[in-house]
Amino acid sequence: MVKFTFKLCSVVLLFIAGCSSEKQISFKGYKGRETEYECKCSLPKGYTKRSYAQYHYQVHEYWYKDSSVIRYTDALEGIESQERFDKFGSGVRLDMIGYDSLLLEGVSDNGKFWKERKYYQVKVGYYRVPAAKKDLFDRILNEMKCSSSKFKE
Repeated sequence: MVKFTFKLCSVVLLFIAGCSSEKQISFKGYKGRETEYECKCSLPKGYTKRSYAQYHYQVHEYWYKDSSVIRYTDALEGIESQERFDKFGSGVRLDMIGYDSLLLEGVSDNGKFWKERKYYQVKVGYYRVPAAKKDLFDRILNEMKCSSSKFKE
């Protein structure tokens, strides 16, 4: 009877975990061959992931049906977003800020919210977010955990 109860509890817990409305994701970035950066967060399910690599950087995007998107990159200057360009022009050079952190945010002409956060070499942000979902996307960025480690040779 004890084994049956244990198995039943295990099945129920697996079912509950599988029905979660969020999914844990992680992504890594690199600064040359010296340092590895890793960020982890939970995203609401229902996204389509798009990833691509160009030159010496990578981009991961998580698109939702309402066109809101979470974007991660380890590009030195970040990926120029239309929202950031509209607000600040081309004068914001994230690569010139070095290893400090930075937060940029705003509202686009269509009333949708955007935010970009720089953690050392990692840039992450959300774009095209409607007002009803802004708190959710803010929570995602605020709860994101980023860490770095030096490679050992």
